[in-house]
Amino acid sequence: MPIVIDDRVIVGGYQKPTWAFRVRRNGNQWTTEDLWENPEIWQFMTNGVMVGDTVFGLSSRNRGQYFLLDSKSGKTIWTGMPRQAENAAILRAGGVVFSLEDDAELMVGRVSGSQVQEVKRYILEAAPDPRRRAWTVGRVVDDGDSAARRRQPYEKIAG
Repeated sequence: MPIVIDDRVIVGGYQKPTWAFRVRRNGNQWTTEDLWENPEIWQFMTNGVMVGDTVFGLSSRNRGQYFLLDSKSGKTIWTGMPRQAENAAILRAGGVVFSLEDDAELMVGRVSGSQVQEVKRYILEAAPDPRRRAWTVGRVVDDGDSAARRRQPYEKIAG
């Protein structure tokens, strides 16, 4: 899923570098201008999220590796350990990131400066079946969302 910041768009793809371009309108013509390309970060079957001026996401390189990328220059700031997940659905709330990995684990992390610290992992299935995969995007709610609390109890996982 592309990330749109003002007139800039950041995208990635299968065995393709993550790159950014600018969209401009000149009269009746729309044009694009390439801004940067990062061949170290491939994004496939996952989305990145903005945390400040950085992009947090999961690269498909190294069998799934979390990363932080400078959104203005495209430079890699940080990469995590390899073999984290094949894909993930990622959400953000402030400096906290939530990554639902394809094996039904939810990684909760905190972006702090130039790194991501894992806060906690949740296994979302009692007896994981290796054939099952998690493919859905969740929703982050705040403590004041009484409608969400009425639907099901939840645990405060980052504060």
